[in-house]
Amino acid sequence: MARPKSFAIAALLLLPPLAFATPAEATGPNPAIDGQVLAADRLGAVRVGMREEQLTALGLALADEPTPDGQTTDFLACHRSRINGSAVVVMFEDLVMTRIELDDDSIATAAGARIGTPEAQLRRLYGRSLVRVGADGPPTRYTVTSTDRRHALVFEVHDGKVNALRAGLPDAAMHGEGCR
Repeated sequence: MARPKSFAIAALLLLPPLAFATPAEATGPNPAIDGQVLAADRLGAVRVGMREEQLTALGLALADEPTPDGQTTDFLACHRSRINGSAVVVMFEDLVMTRIELDDDSIATAAGARIGTPEAQLRRLYGRSLVRVGADGPPTRYTVTSTDRRHALVFEVHDGKVNALRAGLPDAAMHGEGCR
């Protein structure tokens, strides 16, 4: 006796969920799903324009990071933290966060660029939106500006790969020595 079609459909529904896993689920963490996407104005709930107390209210522990001249003032202060397990440095000017710097390759932009991305791939990912700025010579600096022109992503390339990635207000993000 043949089983009804409804039995076959019910059997399919009982298969383990991994049988239907997408390639992204099967290969590990997906930055877009895990909240590890750096945008020109934010990293998850951490947004440019926040004050220090707003970041600590989110549960971020902020450790002082020396500025290049070794000074930390109300005008310029840098703090090291971990956001979703990734090391970042946030820069404050006049007590307001103006920039987010990445310290490792665990965070990507929505287009998929991260520290370690080859320069040619960076150009393919962003096309005409990617603008080379500044003087020639290492590092080569590129920027992608938000549509409202209020925020920017800045990529520094050395030896053919992205070795620094920052987001924030354009002047703060472009300044190479902000927190380093």
